[in-house]
Amino acid sequence: MTSSHLRQRIKVFLNYLSDDWNKEYLTLPFSMSDLSEHLGADKSALYREIARLKEEGFLEWDGRDIHIIDNDF
Repeated sequence: MTSSHLRQRIKVFLNYLSDDWNKEYLTLPFSMSDLSEHLGADKSALYREIARLKEEGFLEWDGRDIHIIDNDF
């Protein structure tokens, strides 16, 4: 799975969560291991992509808590 493909899967998942809850602040309903399984991604690849998203200023991600900074993400 390429980085851009994984990024798209993360984006779709977060958009799904934001439809159910607040648009900017989200809490994952399960662990990162479960999220990697759900997205069909290697856990380390998922962590790397989240780190990139944080570095690029799209979001803040701390454990299960997510703050979407850039709504265009």
